[in-house]
Amino acid sequence: CTGTGSDSIITFLPDTEEFVRTYVPYPMGFYHRGQDGRIDDINAGWPGRGWWVDYGSDPLFHTEIEQGFIFQVQYRPDPLDTGIRPPEPTPAPTPAPTTPPGPTPTPTSPPGARIHTVNMQSPNVFVPKNITIKPGDTVRWVNNDVLTHDVRADNGSFSSAGQFPQFIPAGATYQHTFTGEGTFPYYCILHGGAGGVGMSGIITVSP
Repeated sequence: CTGTGSDSIITFLPDTEEFVRTYVPYPMGFYHRGQDGRIDDINAGWPGRGWWVDYGSDPLFHTEIEQGFIFQVQYRPDPLDTGIRPPEPTPAPTPAPTTPPGPTPTPTSPPGARIHTVNMQSPNVFVPKNITIKPGDTVRWVNNDVLTHDVRADNGSFSSAGQFPQFIPAGATYQHTFTGEGTFPYYCILHGGAGGVGMSGIITVSP
């Protein structure tokens, strides 16, 4: 509501059918001529909206000195409300579902694969000396002697030295799985040598 000579802003509340008078304390002798409500930011609360009110004389003067002022009037829901709102927290990204690691599968031989046993025994021999197996089969050497022994291929394709750096002790076992076809001579480095010398044997792998 506006009116010539009014010393306040008069607002009518339709819900309660009441008039609310808002006074501007400075400058003294404030008399407003017009007003306009404006919303600059609908999401900013009371700081984003207000009344714009002019103060001045009725006629227009052709002069270079000030003849009036423009005031912005805002209403706070609480005198201590600064209108500053904390930023909305950024939701943490939902982690992608992960599949818990399963147990490490135990190595198994191919279907139909067999394990063949070769004994290491006195007097420094492999028994049986020569065997024929199929691809995928495993040969297990068992030291049934009181002495330590060793197993290594003439061509270096397998060796018990990786598992037993100090040779195979009595009662221990070493095994190797043969995946490809071929003939694999081997020997004990303590009591034989490559080429079938002394404690030696041959593994033949064929279909």
